[in-house]
Amino acid sequence: MERSADDYLHALGAGDGRAVCSSMTRIAQNELAATYKQDSCRKAVDELLRPLTATDREQLSNTDTRSAETKPPLGYVDLGDNPLQLSQLVLTEIDGNWLVTQLR
Repeated sequence: MERSADDYLHALGAGDGRAVCSSMTRIAQNELAATYKQDSCRKAVDELLRPLTATDREQLSNTDTRSAETKPPLGYVDLGDNPLQLSQLVLTEIDGNWLVTQLR
């Protein structure tokens, strides 16, 4: 689960919308798109990252993950300081893979 969170943050920092969105549940993808008033998750990722500098993106890629906790069917991973001010990723296990279901 913590590895999935690390991979997600690395993809965000790299600006890899395909990897970011494939690491999320469909509901989370749709919510992200709606939040940024975009017609796709990938376009929403672009909007989310638009204000970040290259240094910010590198910091995002290297955000510390810690305190992984599972309360089936959900998992919670706390995050260190990051430019998006995210404090936690909520994940759910689907077919043996942990997918991001919510950003907090």
